[in-house]
Amino acid sequence: MLYSNTLLFHPHSQKKKSMKKQNIALLFTIITSYILLFRNKSWMSFVDEADNFTGGWLISKGFVLYKDIFSHHMPLPYYHVNLLIKFGMDDVIGLRIGMSLTILFFWVLIIVIFKDKIDYKILSLLIFLSAIAHPLFMGHMFLADSFFAYSTLIIFLYFFSQPQLNFKLIDQIVISLMIFISIMSTLISIYSIIVLVLYYILTKLTQFLRVEKTNIKNQLSSEIKFVFMILAPFILSLILFCLTDSLQQFYNEAYLFNKLYYVQFTGPLTEVRFFEPIKAYSEHIFFYISNVDWLINKKSFIWVVPPWNNTLLFFEGFLVISNLIILVIFWKKRNLYFSILYFSFLAFLRIRGGEFHGSGWIHGVPYYLLSFFSIGFVLTEAYEFLIYKYKLLLNSRRPTTEVKLYIILIVVLYGFLAIIFVGVLSYAYVSNGSGTGEHNNYVSTYDNIIQTITQPNDTIWVAPLEPSLFITNNRLPASRYTFYLPWQSVSDEINEELIEDLKVKKPPLIIFARDAVIWDRYVLKDYGEVIDDYIQTNYYQVDSDDPVYKNVYLINSKRTQLLKTLHNDGLYQPIDAKQLDTGAHIGEITAGSKIVQTFTPSKPGVHRIDLMLATFARKNHGKIIFHLKENLTGDDVYYKTEDISKIKDNSWYTIYFPQFNDSMIGERIYLVIEAPESKPGDAITIYSSKNDTYKMGELYINGQPTGKDLTFRTCWNPYSNNT
Repeated sequence: MLYSNTLLFHPHSQKKKSMKKQNIALLFTIITSYILLFRNKSWMSFVDEADNFTGGWLISKGFVLYKDIFSHHMPLPYYHVNLLIKFGMDDVIGLRIGMSLTILFFWVLIIVIFKDKIDYKILSLLIFLSAIAHPLFMGHMFLADSFFAYSTLIIFLYFFSQPQLNFKLIDQIVISLMIFISIMSTLISIYSIIVLVLYYILTKLTQFLRVEKTNIKNQLSSEIKFVFMILAPFILSLILFCLTDSLQQFYNEAYLFNKLYYVQFTGPLTEVRFFEPIKAYSEHIFFYISNVDWLINKKSFIWVVPPWNNTLLFFEGFLVISNLIILVIFWKKRNLYFSILYFSFLAFLRIRGGEFHGSGWIHGVPYYLLSFFSIGFVLTEAYEFLIYKYKLLLNSRRPTTEVKLYIILIVVLYGFLAIIFVGVLSYAYVSNGSGTGEHNNYVSTYDNIIQTITQPNDTIWVAPLEPSLFITNNRLPASRYTFYLPWQSVSDEINEELIEDLKVKKPPLIIFARDAVIWDRYVLKDYGEVIDDYIQTNYYQVDSDDPVYKNVYLINSKRTQLLKTLHNDGLYQPIDAKQLDTGAHIGEITAGSKIVQTFTPSKPGVHRIDLMLATFARKNHGKIIFHLKENLTGDDVYYKTEDISKIKDNSWYTIYFPQFNDSMIGERIYLVIEAPESKPGDAITIYSSKNDTYKMGELYINGQPTGKDLTFRTCWNPYSNNT
């Protein structure tokens, strides 16, 4: 422990901890924690991370941030991406690995600096909890909040481990770098830095009052050097912005834009009244200590997407209790002022991660990491207390009644809650694909479309929120605005510049999800009406009825060529007839059953039909036969036999056939389905509607009309010889 005694028991002698034991424990923690982090290198995606990836990727291609790339965020994450790309980590997975190594660097730095100053159990618990809990706040992602969190945590640990704040030169260098990393990652971190600076100034003023006048000059000189050390990297950054002619743009976008436009939608993220976070955190604490629902409601112990908004969570409640306990310990063991510092620091770290701004989990990582330190500290205190009481009991040196029974019960209860807390985090880790190594991040339905109809030297544009499409498909943006959100649309200057970019670059492809809703309130076609009008006039919407292709727009001058490319490559098959309701199914298709669905082609070149099949979540056997007929008694136009064991559950099954000729347009076609080898319990089914929703055909089972229709769709070829 940092102290030789605790709040709960009297000073006692402790054996010197074995360095070997500490090193083994810390090494084991580092390895285990990194494995937990590394396994999620390909899990989930988030637009803030995609923006960091894209910005850094564009910088690596010679673009100048804030001049050639719009961003209302601070620059450090972009340049860190650029650095990793230079080391060969030039795709999403590589960059995620680079971020995991960055976090590993922070962990190792914490151990190297503080292993001789802070109990190794505290450091081990801090690192382990930050690793196993990371799915809750997307701590594995390349987000500015992680840089903010770890840098401010390291600064605080210096304040915690050195009460007199007499830092050596190397300590001052590290602190200066951490301040730079924090502020250049997210501007709002400046408030938590101000809290530490105020405490530092008050501490030093108190020390100056106690020293002799002859020493004040030397100490003052040392402090001035420290100030210049802190300012040096910021001054260097300003010089670099000047050299790239982007200083004014940096000010306009990273600060002024947020002040003028962003705050209209999010609240005062960049200008916070100083005591508001303290008030908000006080209310948060009172809310949890006055409501025990988080201890007794089973929903409080479950982590699934997304029930958190209106649910009291055990996770948050345990953090509140841990932080309250450590505040009392600091008050009693250090002084009231340090306890006030800790409370204020927690409050300001929580500016973006709690009810104060409603941003919740993703932006809460700075608060969570410091709270994990609280947990590690309190658990270590509790452990040392129990060991001490056990030794007293064995040695009978002091009465066992020296400490009240209720204190022992509190310690045991806290340990029990801590076990539940780790259980909740473990469940969170394995929920929703986390920890499984699933490769599902940044894979888009638009990837094949982009790769097929554009070339690497083509530009594209995407709105509102998929900037990852640029880097994952190696396509440059047609505008310096790589995303388009409501706070950009309120700027006439941005709208005019964006339209001018599109006019000049003439991207052949635009992904424009005009029906997309941002924050459950803002619809792209409404807030982006000016951009929407330009695109509707100058671009061709591929298919307004298709969930993917309604967002795909082709430049008018090339639309025929691009459409043909999409069709010939099998990417776009326009739908003719369809019945998409899956409210029922027709039961098992067994030997002797005859299923007939009629449909009426209305377009030329119909050449494909898709059926929604189901296997009852089992592997079935036999064969299924599909016939296409112009009449039930005539010959087959086409037939196909399929091995039933190859059928996938709850999936579309596609049948290609020779294109219908013009004489079949408007005529009833019969799809006949049989499974001559299937038996009950070893057969498949086909989804259907509950009612007769498709009026141009009927479903018959064994010759009887059902008043329903199969779930199906047919596709036609707009480029067939018949067209």
